Amino acid sequence: MRFSLIVEVMLVAGLAWILPAPPSQAAGDGEYQFGNVLYHLPAGWRKGGTKERCVTLYTDLRAKGVFATMRIYASLPGEDVDKAMKRHMAAELKADDAKLEKALEAKSAKVGNAEVRFYARVVRGGSRRMQMYFARCLPDRIELVRFEGPARDPKDTRASGDLINRDVLPMMVNLRFVSEGGRSVLGGPTPGDLEGVWWGGGLQLRPDPNGLMSDFVTRTLTFYKNGRCFDGIPPDGVGAFDYDALAATRTNDVGNYARRGDKLILSFADGDVETLDISDTNVITDGVKRLTRARVPEDGYRFEGTRQSLYVAGIHTGVGSTGTVSSSSTQVFKKDGTFTDGRFGGAFGNFDHGGGFAVGNRGDGGGIYEVKGGQLLLADRSGKTRVWEILVLPAGGAGDRASIIVQGNFLK
Repeated sequence: MRFSLIVEVMLVAGLAWILPAPPSQAAGDGEYQFGNVLYHLPAGWRKGGTKERCVTLYTDLRAKGVFATMRIYASLPGEDVDKAMKRHMAAELKADDAKLEKALEAKSAKVGNAEVRFYARVVRGGSRRMQMYFARCLPDRIELVRFEGPARDPKDTRASGDLINRDVLPMMVNLRFVSEGGRSVLGGPTPGDLEGVWWGGGLQLRPDPNGLMSDFVTRTLTFYKNGRCFDGIPPDGVGAFDYDALAATRTNDVGNYARRGDKLILSFADGDVETLDISDTNVITDGVKRLTRARVPEDGYRFEGTRQSLYVAGIHTGVGSTGTVSSSSTQVFKKDGTFTDGRFGGAFGNFDHGGGFAVGNRGDGGGIYEVKGGQLLLADRSGKTRVWEILVLPAGGAGDRASIIVQGNFLK
């Protein structure tokens, strides 16, 4: 059978393989949420990173023997599904810097008791991959799941098709939706005794080709008296906390907190639960980072100083080339509300048995800044605006000065 026909058989005929539908899983432990979608992780899958518009699930190679991913997206507007999917899929192709090799005609089918519109294609970009989109049309929105698996040869394609049949389609059958009466994973909050912003950091080791490197990693947590919390600074500032809006797109960052003795339990809207230590003086630790209470500067705050950040990593290609790459950025802030911005990048070392280096400087020249709700809005001369965190740590003792923290770095 020609390869293209195998792809079509695996992608199109695969929908019929699971009928009748497997029994639904009961809600409860192990249920997760992203925006409007409630789902269970298939066996042998893990929850990975979450961006504002999607959460990524991926296979455990030890359990599945093949690496594949699923994405669950934030709701798309309720409109003509084919038009919406055409735009969405074209945007993803561009974002992934991939080339379309083959696309199948969109089809509709019953998955369990639900009508699902599905789209399949093969793309190239680094490797040959199969992508299958499942669009569930609700009265006022479109819920979307994407599967991506290897398609380098018929064996890969068959393995990806098996994953669709065994894992993806049963998960689709058991999807529930908050807008359709599904109960959110996170219950209501219980008022607590924490309020405001905590910030801190610590040294964390990471593997590097030239040995272990240590990074200073930081974390910001925002707490509210009503028992809600946010991992970071809410996107519209500390004072603008709209739980329902945040739960729709930042499910992994918004949640509830509960204090139980010397433990602080953070329960997030996506179903994840994290346990931290908290002292009698409200110092929070997670084994690496130590967080203390910080102050949010007033809106319109003006300050001066220099922020510098540096990243260093080793290079080891396995064919005799070793070295170091580094990058740094420097921002200088003035009390008149302006800033300058410069960045540097370089690579140094032994490349193919010969010394060498490469450097580059880049900067947009700076612009103007504004402080609002714990956020630092940096508007450069090109018209782009970056949003950073800005916090003030109180003085530690007599004679000490308060410290200004800008995007995780102390201002000098």
